[in-house]
Amino acid sequence: MKIKETIDTTKTKLKLDLDYQRNKQQEKELSSIGLSSNYIHFAVAQVHQQGLKGQLRRVWGRLQRKLESAVQDNLNSIILDEDEQKLVISSFADVSFPPDLAKYVIVLEDEIEKL
Repeated sequence: MKIKETIDTTKTKLKLDLDYQRNKQQEKELSSIGLSSNYIHFAVAQVHQQGLKGQLRRVWGRLQRKLESAVQDNLNSIILDEDEQKLVISSFADVSFPPDLAKYVIVLEDEIEKL
């Protein structure tokens, strides 16, 4: 009997441990995983300044827990559900980051474009 493997195409891996090309002091202050998490938090907060309602609030709550766990447990990536993936992509499409952060944010944006 052959068992058929199924792949859940609604989940995607987002790498957080990225090479932001920071100096050693900057890396000591905040890990690349923490920096990725902060950029995602910033993007969602900026795009949704009026707050989140209903299902979108629940999606963000789940994603927040995943990001916090990644930082705490030093996980180099997280698995995004389809709704979480859509939230990250749409937030980065609409957010305005300060110009001085561009050289760092584009590293994460390049990873998000792979989703």
